[in-house]
Amino acid sequence: MKAERGKPQPSIAVLPFANMSADKENEYFSDGLAEEIINLLAKIPNLKVIARTSSFSFRGKEQDIRKVAETLGVSHVLEGSVRRAGNRLRVTAQLIDAADGAHLWSERYDRDMTDVFAIQDEIGQAISEAPQVRLAQRAKAVNVDAYQLYLKGQYHRFRFAPDSLAKAQGMLRPGPRHRPKLRSGL
Repeated sequence: MKAERGKPQPSIAVLPFANMSADKENEYFSDGLAEEIINLLAKIPNLKVIARTSSFSFRGKEQDIRKVAETLGVSHVLEGSVRRAGNRLRVTAQLIDAADGAHLWSERYDRDMTDVFAIQDEIGQAISEAPQVRLAQRAKAVNVDAYQLYLKGQYHRFRFAPDSLAKAQGMLRPGPRHRPKLRSGL
């Protein structure tokens, strides 16, 4: 999984989630959630994910995220916290840009504590998918106009109207000379 020449490979470290609950016995849930997220992120092609043992060496150490990222050699850090009150659970996660320490994404998840593993799966999946979009956007610049034409071309390609195929071909061919004038809206 190598990045294109000249472009750095997107990379991430998932720090252990801070257990903000009064009961320190809930640490297992925080650790399990971070592990689940690491496991899911590791399945994303072209994303370098730092091993749990490396990331977890920062447990309980309040340090500048930029310094942590530099030590681990990553472009992004995912951090978060877990709070439990009775049968309610609140998980907060943030994706941080290592270059400047700025938040790229942040979300809060509130759940009833019914099945610990199901909650870890659900929240882990949601957290791993949201930053994926941000990481992909930063790794590769997208020509928005070209993408819009592609989407509109696909839309017309699968409509069964008399002029749909011609419109689709006009949008999907390269170069401005082939593009028909578009009505506003589509």
